[in-house]
Amino acid sequence: MQKDSRVLQKILELKKRPEILWIDELYKLNIWDDLEPFYKEINDHKIANTILAFIVLSYDASSEYLELTRDRIENKRKIMMHLAGPDCFSRELYLNAVIGDEGGILDRTIEWYVNRQTDWRWKTIIGNIEFHSRAYALSNGSTSVSDMKDSGATLTVADQRRERADQLIETIRKEFVELDDALEKEGRTKITERLKNDYSSWELFVLKNKNKAAAEEALAIEAKREKEERKNRKNKGQSDDDPDDVSPI
Repeated sequence: MQKDSRVLQKILELKKRPEILWIDELYKLNIWDDLEPFYKEINDHKIANTILAFIVLSYDASSEYLELTRDRIENKRKIMMHLAGPDCFSRELYLNAVIGDEGGILDRTIEWYVNRQTDWRWKTIIGNIEFHSRAYALSNGSTSVSDMKDSGATLTVADQRRERADQLIETIRKEFVELDDALEKEGRTKITERLKNDYSSWELFVLKNKNKAAAEEALAIEAKREKEERKNRKNKGQSDDDPDDVSPI
């Protein structure tokens, strides 16, 4: 699937005119609300425009300015000089844009731009992984096949959706190889690693997303599983303290 390149293409046009206000153009791209705090903190629209152009050219996965064979800092230094001139590093803001500002507005804007490049496939991946994990949690806590069918979470379908998620992850990894390389050189989290929350655990997924209804459901599943285990132990004549099901010889 073709990546959305509207922001990159517009910045390639606007970078020739950093002295004008870009607000209307950024608004049309539906990114002004995200960038307004950045512009307010920089408090100089020409400098802010230049740094934004730098971020896009340095961190867009489709940018032709990304050079895998060049040292990352040197690559970014070259991009900034292309935009702001050979003497640009006399300004601290331009220098910090290249080397980082330790979690300040520049680093936060870079992270925002990297993260916004995720597309529908990332949501599909997360949804499929969630479905897979939930299906197995339900299967472990269910007492009949009908419970699984009622939930729509058959293990066969769950495995198919997990396989689809893995295929999409591999596709994205290939598409973002250059950006991943650049981010890795900077010590930033690669874009293809940003999905790697532990979705193998449905309960952990619930806790991370602070979803109360889902959390209650997960707890109910766990309680049901424990109840069934106690029932099975009682039927076998075991106490709750017995660690194993030991059959007599």
